[in-house]
Amino acid sequence: MNQPVLSIDVSKSYSYAKPFVAYQKPYSKPFSFKHTYANASDVINLLLALEVKTGVKPLIVMEATGNFSKPIKSFFSESGYHVIELNPILTHKQKKNSIRKVKTDPLDTNRIAEVFYLNKFTAKRIFLNIVMRFVF
Repeated sequence: MNQPVLSIDVSKSYSYAKPFVAYQKPYSKPFSFKHTYANASDVINLLLALEVKTGVKPLIVMEATGNFSKPIKSFFSESGYHVIELNPILTHKQKKNSIRKVKTDPLDTNRIAEVFYLNKFTAKRIFLNIVMRFVF
């Protein structure tokens, strides 16, 4: 539970992300970034700062959202980060356990991280046949 992660709630043209030092220990507030190379590179800088603080390379954790998540997954994988895609059914199940039934992207980043930390997921290196690129 001391693994640093970047929890990402993926949308069509932008995503919300929130870095965590460990379980229930956020590194910063949630932020949004557009699916462009420049914005994603800024996220890499944040990941490097998180790694310096913790001494451990962060994992990327996000829901599998089909075509929306493929370019994000590809970018972070190519940048040397392990990406863990969660089944949306698991995060929805966690949402049902919450007292408040609020759907906001910044809160979803907490939920995605919580599902990761409370379950036993492992990072596996996936080699993609077709590399998805960010749109410039």
